Amino acid sequence: MLNEFISKVKSTGLAKTNRYRVTIATPALMTGFMNSGRLITLFCESTSLPGQVVATTEQRIMGETREFPYSKMFDNITLSFYIDNNFEVKAFFDNWLNYISNTQNKITYYYKDYIAPTVLIEVLPMDSEVSMYSITLHEAYPKATSSIQLSADSRDVAKIGVNLNYKYYTTSHTNPKQFDIAQLTTTQPDLYETMLTVKDPDTNRFINELLGR
Repeated sequence: MLNEFISKVKSTGLAKTNRYRVTIATPALMTGFMNSGRLITLFCESTSLPGQVVATTEQRIMGETREFPYSKMFDNITLSFYIDNNFEVKAFFDNWLNYISNTQNKITYYYKDYIAPTVLIEVLPMDSEVSMYSITLHEAYPKATSSIQLSADSRDVAKIGVNLNYKYYTTSHTNPKQFDIAQLTTTQPDLYETMLTVKDPDTNRFINELLGR
């Protein structure tokens, strides 16, 4: 068992928590902040992969009490961002919250206009920028942002915490073998063509299945 574990770790590796990428789709009301998206991605200091809970209710059947599921609930997530010298990151979330509920005119805007259609959280392998696993939050918006402590005695980089609410999330997982062979069509076309000339029908069938043909 131990040898099998060591062999598997050597062949597949273990996921690192510092390899990730966060991409926020700009809400409809924030078209003026389209150029901030890349900065938000680069300055995301930490995030989490959200959990989920199956809500249950107790029912008594023949004297025995059991829990039965009736819905699924999703946890909010908190992201932390470094704040740039121009405070563009802070302004992005300040304005987003203001587009949800305006403090001056007391207007709460339409839900469809202030939500981010998607927030994509990708986990990246050590040797690639192509994600093998990702979570997409649907219909997300900031519920709260953290205060920022300033001090004359501190040399720390300013950060802001953002608590995101969302409707639900979906996941995506790519089989590494499928990805590697599929990439041959563009990265190594000569090798790909050679593979297609293999006379063994079982091998060709396997390759085409991996490529979704």
